Amino acid sequence: MLAEVHREHGVRLVTGSRAVEVLRERGRTVGVRLATGRVVPADAVLAGVGARPNTEWLAGSGVPVGDGVDCDVCLYAGDDVWAAGDVASWPDAVSGERLRVEHRINATEQGQAVARNILAGRASATAFRTVPYFWSDQYGLRVQVYGRTRGADAVHVVDGSTRQRRFTAVYVRDGHVVGALGIGMFRPLRALRELVAAHAPWPAPHAEAAVLDRRG
Repeated sequence: MLAEVHREHGVRLVTGSRAVEVLRERGRTVGVRLATGRVVPADAVLAGVGARPNTEWLAGSGVPVGDGVDCDVCLYAGDDVWAAGDVASWPDAVSGERLRVEHRINATEQGQAVARNILAGRASATAFRTVPYFWSDQYGLRVQVYGRTRGADAVHVVDGSTRQRRFTAVYVRDGHVVGALGIGMFRPLRALRELVAAHAPWPAPHAEAAVLDRRG
């Protein structure tokens, strides 16, 4: 659906092919060469390639690193080291899946959680629990997502209609809700957040009733 929206606004999407070279002539960008050999003409190129956690400086320190600083469920990495924010990798307290989230809300929540656990002491530290969240405004559409949608093996529209571009949907993996998406339906989406937080089985009992109750 979002691909259709972008095409309506003049965006040409090229999927399933890797960019291998930015072409330049006389000091100016003229295009991008794809792995297929095809050249896409361009006056300017913007590369969005994600980010890597800066952990090289920790080499040899004894701090465990993998995809970030490896922490336990309390965000403790050992030897009086705690981590929070983009660099922290921790196992989700419900699903057990190891997460690392690059978002300001997560950084704020983890900073607060680490501060509480430091003050409480290791013996009384509590597991960090969160539901990752982000949003994006695209051509007047507010897209909001809770949880993790990557790796889902099924997507179910819960409310609204994709044709009307106003709906909520859940992402399911191995029979459990791992993510929820909403476009133009914030309050019903908030109800689905609880299913994501609980890693609830799907179909979830009374899920539709819960969504309807939250509308009022």
